[in-house]
Amino acid sequence: MYKAPNASNKPPNFFRIQKLRISRFFLGSAIAFSSLAVILPVYLPSALPAAHATTFNVNDFRVTGSYAKECSVTTCVGTYPITYATSSPLASNTAGTVELTTTSPGNQGGFAWSRDRMDLRSNFDINAEIFLGKNDGGADGIAFVLQTVSTASGTTGGGLGYQGLNDGSTNSDGSYAKPCFAVEFDTYYNGGYPYGDLGADHVGLMDCIKDNILKHNMFTPASGAVGVANIEDGLWHRVRFVWTAPATPTGAGILEVWFDQNGNGTYEAGDKLFNTSLNLYNLFTNQVNGVFWGFTAATGGASNYQAVRGLVYTVVPRSNTAPVVTVAPTSPASAAGAGYTAVTTLSDDATTQSQWQFATTTDNPSRVTALSTAATSATSATTTFTLAGSSGQATIFITATDADGATVQTSFVISPARAALTAFSFVGLSPPVIGSINESAHTVTLTVPYGTDRNGLIPTFTLASGATAKIGATSQTSGVTSNNFSSALTYRVTGSDATYQDYVVTTNLDTLARNAKVLSAFSLDGGYVATIDQTAKTVALMLPYGSAVGSRIATFTLSSGATATIGAVSQISADSPNAFTNPVTYRITALDGTYQDYVVTVTVPTLAQTYKVLSAFSFAGLSPTVTGTINESAKTIALTVPYGTSLTSLPATFTVSDSATATVSGVAQVSGTTTNNFSSDVTYRVTAFDQSTQDYRVTVTTAANPAKAITAFSFAGLSPTVTGTINESAKTIALTVPYGTSVTSLVSTFTTTGASV
Repeated sequence: MYKAPNASNKPPNFFRIQKLRISRFFLGSAIAFSSLAVILPVYLPSALPAAHATTFNVNDFRVTGSYAKECSVTTCVGTYPITYATSSPLASNTAGTVELTTTSPGNQGGFAWSRDRMDLRSNFDINAEIFLGKNDGGADGIAFVLQTVSTASGTTGGGLGYQGLNDGSTNSDGSYAKPCFAVEFDTYYNGGYPYGDLGADHVGLMDCIKDNILKHNMFTPASGAVGVANIEDGLWHRVRFVWTAPATPTGAGILEVWFDQNGNGTYEAGDKLFNTSLNLYNLFTNQVNGVFWGFTAATGGASNYQAVRGLVYTVVPRSNTAPVVTVAPTSPASAAGAGYTAVTTLSDDATTQSQWQFATTTDNPSRVTALSTAATSATSATTTFTLAGSSGQATIFITATDADGATVQTSFVISPARAALTAFSFVGLSPPVIGSINESAHTVTLTVPYGTDRNGLIPTFTLASGATAKIGATSQTSGVTSNNFSSALTYRVTGSDATYQDYVVTTNLDTLARNAKVLSAFSLDGGYVATIDQTAKTVALMLPYGSAVGSRIATFTLSSGATATIGAVSQISADSPNAFTNPVTYRITALDGTYQDYVVTVTVPTLAQTYKVLSAFSFAGLSPTVTGTINESAKTIALTVPYGTSLTSLPATFTVSDSATATVSGVAQVSGTTTNNFSSDVTYRVTAFDQSTQDYRVTVTTAANPAKAITAFSFAGLSPTVTGTINESAKTIALTVPYGTSVTSLVSTFTTTGASV
């Protein structure tokens, strides 16, 4: 069947269709997917994979395209009657269809993609029925596609929706970036390359590269595409795609393509069109995460209704030999402060160095840090780590994943160091002083309060199990032996295995405390808390309207050892009264005699500064201005704007009390400038100078539509529907009903722009 090329049916520029999510791929009670079995073809060879490991979840499909949708047959095809061969296993199914393209307009593209990826290292068996239209001069066909982008879309027309499939990105040379594979059911001859293309309806194995769309010998160089009779015959045709995965992930598998050419629902002799060896691993450049799969369709200058239904999917995972992982040594050296490497030996049937994946963890992350594992060849790896401390045992776990996704875990133990000082403190001081141990440098640092006598301090310390400690020749007992810590001391810790480690203990005086002179908290009697600006050295506090400031008692907090004075008068927290009529300067003096001044300002608002009234509110930007009605008792503001006014971004003009401010949801409002969405009530919070607040709720209503026209009138209950002719100038409606129709009790269907009829 030769069809003359149609210039208008050439693929247009690549386009990307806005994604439309639907809840499932097929609908309707006519199909019970949980009970569907794969219908085996009459000529099913015994070498096909047996079985039904899982049935694909039909809720996990995305349907995209301007006209693509999920529907029943009757609502999809409309005036296109579809017949079903009684031998078809889905002949009674009139629901659960995905419409990919319609008959009008042209240049449509429709796509139905699985939401989850399929592992090409597993066998699969996919069955469906496709409808390629009723117009023998139509276009362009349907394709079954494997690809790597969940919502990909390709070109229309001769591209069948899969040409140039990509996610919008390109390679450096401008070519599309993502690989894919398609089985096309092409119903329109586009001419061009002499690479196995036919001038008749045909089925071909294709890749999706834009320049290869007419090259039908990419995967079947000997025969190219397979010609079939007219398949735009108004019938549903069964299709089946059987993939037998390769024995190794990088090898070639076998793809069988079955097509019910006469649309009778049964596979007959000659319906197995392809039995082809394919290396999909190379095509998809090692997509270890699998591929998305589904169906595409397109139209161009010519078109057809094209749809898919009755999908059943089964998979048989390929067998896999689990990897073997061992680690040597089982317990590497355990001294802290150094990096270590454990050698891991790997064994697997088909995993290269780059394909190994590792996850390395520990049950004691405070002991083991900088932990990682990397393959150094196909049969070995190294685990590197640093021991950050000496206390506690740590186990390192290595989980290895091979190219087939199989995992295995091994582990090894890091024992505690035997010559370790793990804790050191002066618990006799108040408060106790805890030492900081640097296990890498083997040092202990402590800072005691200024003025502490470091001669005669008794430390409390913890050693590794079985270890002892000495300073010189003198044995040290935790909590008993005193020493002069005015200078650094070296503790030698000897383990039960006779190994030792020296730790240098340094005890410092807190000299910073001698010059500390910070006023860190301030409040007045009555519980009024001030705000302290440590940069400006100011203290600000506001009392309620009418409060007395002539004699108030302050409660404050100073640096340890510091004192406070006002002039020459010493100040005692929670005891000394002062007059705060004017700003008062507190001088904070440190132990070393240095000082810092803080200026305390107490404010009492006037009566006017307590006001928080929103006295006017309008939309001055509308024409005419819309002025709000303020109910001061209810604290509400009501406005009615003209019909058709957008409420999503209106600036309000308003007036609040002197010194007051307004916010909406914490956002400062500027009268006549700040916009808000008045589609629902908006609350304005008015804050007075004294920080008291009042909320006003603003409600905006849109006026009713002033239009009052009848725009449509019909008797939909008649068959066919009788539609009226409206003369808007004369305000008349004329209808002609079939002869014999009773007009005494007709029900009319009409549309108006008014509020009521």
